[in-house]
Amino acid sequence: VALGNHDHRGNVLAQIQRTKRSSRWYMPYRWYDVLLCFRANVNETPKTLHLIVLDSDPRGRHRQQQWLINTLRTVQADWRIVVNHEPLYSSAMRMRPLMTYFRRTLEPLLAQFGVHLYLNGHMHVLEVYRSLNPAMHYTGFTSGSFSDLYAIRKRQRKPGQILFAASYPGYVAHRLSRSALSSEVVGLLNKTLFRVDIGREMLNDGSHRQLTYYPDAVGNLTCPGCAPHY
Repeated sequence: VALGNHDHRGNVLAQIQRTKRSSRWYMPYRWYDVLLCFRANVNETPKTLHLIVLDSDPRGRHRQQQWLINTLRTVQADWRIVVNHEPLYSSAMRMRPLMTYFRRTLEPLLAQFGVHLYLNGHMHVLEVYRSLNPAMHYTGFTSGSFSDLYAIRKRQRKPGQILFAASYPGYVAHRLSRSALSSEVVGLLNKTLFRVDIGREMLNDGSHRQLTYYPDAVGNLTCPGCAPHY
């Protein structure tokens, strides 16, 4: 669980304390990390996933930033995923100063420490994005579209970082293996709209990121403002 702007309008401490009361809820602090081990069978060497969850509230951000640097520097893992409520890029017709702040402070760390995925919500759209800087290897996913939908910019005004965008209800599903991570943008009726396969070894030419489009599924979107962008 990651804290966002709406959470800070209520009782954050109550959400943290709920971790001790429910096995289905885990948020021991405003920001935290989890190191997971997995393997396909007993004969396989285990792989590790380092999941880092941030708090997007500006209060305490300097302490969080230093904690993030120390954590990325000391914890070794095969895969790294950072979760934060705020996006780094978006084609949604709503802009927030925090997006610029997190882009300035987080992107260099994502590159320096080889983070594979950046997962966020906040924008009520489905989006996949990446930096145009070849030194930035991460792939970003926005999944916040099961609420009132935001309009997205027209194709010619869409930021160049956006690989896919749709103002459409859905979610993003991730599947991790030893050498690859598969992420699917899924719409209503569990139809896959867009897919990204990411290799563990990231390359400057972006070839570690394989994109798959599903034009038949996307062509059947029938909600207002659903114009998908590639």
